[in-house]
Amino acid sequence: MNIKTHLESNGVHGEIKLEFLFESSSLNITDTPFGRLVELEGCSPSGEFGGPSLPSKSVRVALPPSTKITDLETKILKSQNILDGPFLIAPFQPARPGARKSDEKDSSKRGKEPSGTNFDSFIPRLREEPFAESPRPAEFVAPRQDLYDIEIEKPRPLVRMIEMDKMGLNPIVTLQVNPVRLTKKGGLELATQIQLVVKYQPVLSVKRTTEDTAGRQKMIPPAFSTHVATRTQAERLSELTRISVVNPEWVVHISDLLAPVVTHAEYLIITDNYRWDSETATKTGPVNGDMIAEYQRLADWKAKRGLTTHVATISNIVAGT
Repeated sequence: MNIKTHLESNGVHGEIKLEFLFESSSLNITDTPFGRLVELEGCSPSGEFGGPSLPSKSVRVALPPSTKITDLETKILKSQNILDGPFLIAPFQPARPGARKSDEKDSSKRGKEPSGTNFDSFIPRLREEPFAESPRPAEFVAPRQDLYDIEIEKPRPLVRMIEMDKMGLNPIVTLQVNPVRLTKKGGLELATQIQLVVKYQPVLSVKRTTEDTAGRQKMIPPAFSTHVATRTQAERLSELTRISVVNPEWVVHISDLLAPVVTHAEYLIITDNYRWDSETATKTGPVNGDMIAEYQRLADWKAKRGLTTHVATISNIVAGT
């Protein structure tokens, strides 16, 4: 599936035009004992349990800050008749957790153990007593005639909104695109080109300033739906948002909105190689091992993830150094 975007904005009012392109060559239809299974590359099966299982695609779109969706306009630009009906589409089924357990007695299905090694001596009775019971497979849901009739008479919308979320300052809308539908005669049709117009408008204005105890105006810090305490966390959140939406250029970089941290370390560790009396602030004896070195290893690992780190000792804090 390919997506073309055309963004138009007039301040906080505007629209986002999207075109979804699907190739008929990426459609796969397989005969099964329960009906024909319809699969489309890049899509996942969807529907109600017992109703026809048709492929759909979920996409996420970023809106400007302090806006909300007002309308979704869809239009089929090109479509293609895939199969003439009527025929039975395989019913949508609940997910089946777990996998088929291999026959442990069949040595051909197991890797050969190294010579001279007995793994049972390391993990006693592991094969006889598994840690957890395998999940019970979900039962098959038979086709429901009423759901198939509804799918034919009132096909699911080409695009529908699944949920509205917020990442950083951007509202994020999750949409479900349904390019495959049943025809009135029970056949199958693929919309190879779908146009979507997402219209949005500003929400009610939010107060941005307040007064402190002295009567002076001060800015209210931006509210994030996800806890963000440092610029590094803000940069990660922005990056995660950009890679999850179809219009990453609209994602606001929130790292510049956060005040710099007071200390030079975003991840601070306080430890020591001595025990201390909390009342007298004096050393009572050494600890077992090198605590400073061990916590320095943790700090180094955090630093590799992009955080600025520092290991402080109680000895230096007490001494004021």
